[in-house]
Amino acid sequence: KHSYVLDGTLLVTEATVDTTGTALARFYYIEPITKDTTFNALARIQKRAEELRNRGQSRTGTKADEMAQKSYPTTTHARTIEFRIMNEVELNALYRSLYQAWTSGKGRTFRIQ
Repeated sequence: KHSYVLDGTLLVTEATVDTTGTALARFYYIEPITKDTTFNALARIQKRAEELRNRGQSRTGTKADEMAQKSYPTTTHARTIEFRIMNEVELNALYRSLYQAWTSGKGRTFRIQ
């Protein structure tokens, strides 16, 4: 599990799962960088980006902030399956479940509400 800044405006927390199969699974939570984050120098840029996003969503009826985020071709990877998790608590619970299954050798069912 790790975190990184995407395109200077988003803070991404990501858990990546690699198994013996040919596909890689990425689970991530994205939050905008705001004045409350450690990257407060970008607050004005983030506010403008949010205004533009909201305007686009109202025009198209699409919730872009709930979709998987891509920066083509940089974030396009062969054999990668991506899942966007809508809050960090659920991502952390998923990570703990995956880690427990990996270290114990015993899988279990995990559901996000």
